[in-house]
Amino acid sequence: MASRTSSRRSLGSSRPPRDIAAPDLVVPHPPRPSVLRPRLFDVLDEGTAGPLTLISAPAGAGKTALLSSWLGQRPRENVAWLSLRPGRGESAFWAEWLEAVRPVVPADSLVANLVPPRMATPSGFVVQLLNGLSELHEPIVVVVDDFHEARGQGVAWGLEQVIRAAPESLRLVISTRHDPALPVHILRASGELTELRARDLAFTPEEARELLGALQLELESGDFATLLDRTEGWAAGLRLFTISLSRRRDKAAVVETLALDERPAVEYLTAEALASQPAELREFLVRTSIVDRLTPELADALTGREDGAHVLEQLVAENLFTDRLDTQPTWYRYHRLFAELLRAELRHDHRGEMGDLHARAARWHVENGAPLDAVHHAFAAGDVELATSCIVEHWFDLLARSDLTLRGELIGKVPEQQVQAAPKLCAISASLEFLGGNVRRGARLLEKAEADWPEASEPSERAVLAFAQLQRSSLEGRFADAAALAGELLDLAVTAPLPQESAETLRTIALGHLGVSELFLARYDEAETHLEEALRLSREVDVPTIELASLSGLSSLELTHGRLRRAARLAQDAIDLAEVRGGEQSSHAALAYATLALVEHDWDELDKAESYARRLVEIARTAGDRVAGAWSAVAHAALCLAWGGDAVELGLQHLRGSKSDLAEIDAPLLQRFAAHLEARLLAATGDPAAAEAFVDRCLAKRPRSAGLLAVRARLQ
Repeated sequence: MASRTSSRRSLGSSRPPRDIAAPDLVVPHPPRPSVLRPRLFDVLDEGTAGPLTLISAPAGAGKTALLSSWLGQRPRENVAWLSLRPGRGESAFWAEWLEAVRPVVPADSLVANLVPPRMATPSGFVVQLLNGLSELHEPIVVVVDDFHEARGQGVAWGLEQVIRAAPESLRLVISTRHDPALPVHILRASGELTELRARDLAFTPEEARELLGALQLELESGDFATLLDRTEGWAAGLRLFTISLSRRRDKAAVVETLALDERPAVEYLTAEALASQPAELREFLVRTSIVDRLTPELADALTGREDGAHVLEQLVAENLFTDRLDTQPTWYRYHRLFAELLRAELRHDHRGEMGDLHARAARWHVENGAPLDAVHHAFAAGDVELATSCIVEHWFDLLARSDLTLRGELIGKVPEQQVQAAPKLCAISASLEFLGGNVRRGARLLEKAEADWPEASEPSERAVLAFAQLQRSSLEGRFADAAALAGELLDLAVTAPLPQESAETLRTIALGHLGVSELFLARYDEAETHLEEALRLSREVDVPTIELASLSGLSSLELTHGRLRRAARLAQDAIDLAEVRGGEQSSHAALAYATLALVEHDWDELDKAESYARRLVEIARTAGDRVAGAWSAVAHAALCLAWGGDAVELGLQHLRGSKSDLAEIDAPLLQRFAAHLEARLLAATGDPAAAEAFVDRCLAKRPRSAGLLAVRARLQ
């Protein structure tokens, strides 16, 4: 037990990765005054003996308050907390899930060292997660608050697989505004589900009286009954109403005028609570509500004041729906429902200021190293120029550390006409299309960007264009051009005025692409040096796409040297990473599949080789990847040679049919594989004269080709 404890980190003092907000992993403070609810605590205690506890109730029902007070009053050792925020993709959910769990599992466990997927929710990741959970000796409790904010079907699908497997080491507690797409009915029928609904969370008369008493408010029995009846014990309604009530002399009149209509009662009560605040404080609340979380410095940037720290502490002290989070530096947040209604007032009374407030938030986030938040606020401000500037300056950080879907959404917020009119956005959009496999559209956008590109551009802007050109060159098999562009990016990583982290990311990206290009150009010594360095850097600065490229490139390099076991191991590592990070359709994954197909062929494991060759065909078709198509032709030709008989002629036709593509690919590595196979296929057809003539022609171009010399020896 001592070793387990020593392996944990304190959530309050640790710093999670850049793309994970520390406040999301901290159990929030219960609202003050807090009403303890042992009847519900008992239910939660019993629920965590089973696989799933579901708290499903509307906004303001007190779900978060219940969970935080339960953990405060009945602390548990192995509890991971995760609060979901709007607009986060599937991979962000799993990244935050793993970051929440790591402090409560042994540091050397599989779960603690699991890498989150880069995109979507691949089945391989779920299998690894289940394997990691199964090895834990003690159960952990994972609390997911605001699960209704989870985006993408893959999150619910992944959790469903986990729940169906029913690992004894996992106790899941989900808080949500509506039922999730999970097998709730199955667990309910089997008695393995614990549920709390709105009627369960509603304050009883005793609990409501305790709350009013803690707030030093007294009502006549009739008024109290009216209040309880109108609010139906709704936690947010009671709390918001008590603020309004405490500031009014005629309390009975306030109770009598509380009307229920089609609008949520909380909207009326919040308006009452705000109306009683001093004008300056109300302005502070409304203007700072434009962000999800804020520091005193961000509050000052939004309001133009210099007392943000004092005001925020005052709000916490007065229990005005403001939480101080246990993070370093200190962050604050408004209760979500309160924040939503503050924003409604902002839209209603200060619509003309919203653009300026979003722009202020964008500039603050840029200056404080949060480019993704900066871009969101810049677009919300309607300032495409500012958003473009943020994307360009931090493009390689966003490229390396966010979902492809999320990156696409950023550009998707810009009207097509504005993208076409802005060369930098055009180049970025082209890169996204290339990464997503849409080569034709990417090429059109890139050509538009190149045609309109200003002669005098900043080095950081040139890097954006060069990366798009590099993507196209690689996909089209122009590896000499790709190597030159990668070298240019390597120089720009040193000379361009980029933030240090962006420069490190750019250098990593450049080295990875340079090494892969040199591999295809048969510059093996240079390729090995650059790929090894790129692999090391990609793990240091967390650039999974380049880790994948480096592993795939090194696996192919080992294959050329005849070191089959190491080639297979590196290629399998690359594919495992691609499945977890969502890169199964990438050109880098294609290189790893090609290596495995050829290795399994040499080992006479033809069924396995064929399965990898089929994956190459899928990638070539879906991603429009010419190089993957060429690898597919080579792999299938090798299989036909191994099958023998009539398949030999078929393999020869297949290989010759891809000659036009192979001729357009500037890749001696691929051409040598193809020539070697064609020579062996010709020999297998029973026409040794034709085979020898072909070998002589190839050796005239490449006299030191070991593979061709071996075929000639067999023929002779």
